[in-house]
Amino acid sequence: MRRTERLQGLRFEDVYGRFQKGRLDCEAASELLGISVSSFRRWRRRYEEDGVEGLADRRLGKLSWRRAPADEVSKVLEVFETRYLDFTVKHFHEKLKAEHGIERSYSWTKNTLQAAGTNAIERRFREMRRRTRPMGVFQDRTSMDRILFAVFTHENSTLGVPTLFSLTQTF
Repeated sequence: MRRTERLQGLRFEDVYGRFQKGRLDCEAASELLGISVSSFRRWRRRYEEDGVEGLADRRLGKLSWRRAPADEVSKVLEVFETRYLDFTVKHFHEKLKAEHGIERSYSWTKNTLQAAGTNAIERRFREMRRRTRPMGVFQDRTSMDRILFAVFTHENSTLGVPTLFSLTQTF
C-alpha cells in the first residue's frame, strides 16, 4: 500500500470513528474527507468489509484493456526502422494503415515512436529549428549596420543611384 493510501486510510479511520460515535453525520464526514456523500457510503462499506485494505484504489497496478500487444508494438518499430526511417510520423501513420493494416491512432503511433527513442519527432524539430533560427551575423548593432551598408551600397551602384557622399561633394 502506498504512503498516500496509508495516510488516506488513517484519515478515514479518524473521520469514521467520529462518525461511529455520532459526532459527525454522513454529509459532514464526506465534506471533511473532500468526497461526495455517496463516495463516503461506498468507502464506509468497503472499510467495514475489508478494513484499511478495502480503501486502496483498485485501479492501480492493472494494465489497460486498450494496451497494445507487445508484438504489435515491436512490429511497428521494426517497420519504421527498416522501411520508413525518413518519414514524418504523419506519413508513417498513413503507411501503417494503408500497407500494413495496423489501425492505431496517430497519437498512439507518435507516442510509441517517442517512447522507443527513435527520435523521429526530435529530429524533425531540430531540423525545423535549424531552418528558422535567425542568422548569427546580427549579433549586435554594428554588425547589422555594416551588412546593411554593404547591401545598400551594392544596390545603389548597380542601379546607378549616386551615394549621399557624392551628392554632398558636388555642392
